[in-house]
Amino acid sequence: MDTEKRKLSKSHYNFLSSELKYLNNKQILTESQVQSSLAMYEAHSPYSFTRVILSIASVLIGLGILTFIASNWEDLTAWFKFILVLIFLALSSFSSLATEESYPKTSRSLLYLTVLIFGGGIFLIQQIFNLTFQSTAELLIWGLAILPIAIVYKDLVILVASQMLIFSFLVTYDMPIFALILLFGIYFALYHKLNYAHGENFLSSLAFVISALGFLMKLNIVLEVDEHLIFASFFILGLIMVYLKDIKPYAVAVINSMGVLVILVSGIFLTIDSTYYLLKPNDEMIALGFAFFYSLLLLYWLKKGKIYSILLICSIILRYYFDLTLKFASKSLVFIVAGLILGAFGFWFEKQRREGVSKDDY
Repeated sequence: MDTEKRKLSKSHYNFLSSELKYLNNKQILTESQVQSSLAMYEAHSPYSFTRVILSIASVLIGLGILTFIASNWEDLTAWFKFILVLIFLALSSFSSLATEESYPKTSRSLLYLTVLIFGGGIFLIQQIFNLTFQSTAELLIWGLAILPIAIVYKDLVILVASQMLIFSFLVTYDMPIFALILLFGIYFALYHKLNYAHGENFLSSLAFVISALGFLMKLNIVLEVDEHLIFASFFILGLIMVYLKDIKPYAVAVINSMGVLVILVSGIFLTIDSTYYLLKPNDEMIALGFAFFYSLLLLYWLKKGKIYSILLICSIILRYYFDLTLKFASKSLVFIVAGLILGAFGFWFEKQRREGVSKDDY
């Protein structure tokens, strides 16, 4: 019999515990059944407060080192600059190895510092020796170099960083579409190999969703799709993402949330007449037509108790508010009123959330 406990986030574990206790109070489950059910799970927080603080500290130290080097850059010789970068890189690497057993969290933060110094070093060395790379090739070098580190240490943060760096290079550089598809396959296999299945972890799910959105943008650019059709395709994709249900818990949470964000951004652009500049003189009518359709959709979602509809309604009101008032009113007054509008929506959002209006948030 498998005795391994299923790991849940603290919020999910607390929710499960409260529901089981509710069933116990209703005499549907006995106390022993509640305890035996809870014993199958454990609350799990992948990123402790200490680790977060140490990670932030490593970022600040890395920025401090790079700032120090940059402020004295002009006074140093080329080879001294190169040796200085290597010294800082070696110090952070050996410090991470030295503290791995005694202070594992500190060691991991020093590992992140090593990754940051290495990335910054690539850009600095390029400047030192006046090297000429292809556009954003530094991102590719950085991503490929830290990939073995992610695999050896089985570190999700570095693996996600590697994916984002390499994917950014492929999207911005003139690479064929199949290269992006191949990258998806490689990292999909790596996440599963390192037990970070993309649907069961927030970070890996987020990385794949962002990569998918980048892939769609790249595809639109390669196919030379008109601007309004690009935003329309993203809007439709956002609708699909919002309504997705039957997938793994972390994946559905990330996809639904990113879907709302995609709808928010693409929806605003689709209400602007300049988006349809290729369709003149009908651009204003098309923008107004979409705005009417979008408003009806948001009202429908609001009636259905979708909490995220409040955020989208707020965004569209602010979009027209800024468009109409910035030309005529004092900018300070415009922003003050906008802040009051946003605050009112925030109060309404919190009130609706506490009252449990949403039957099905996503």
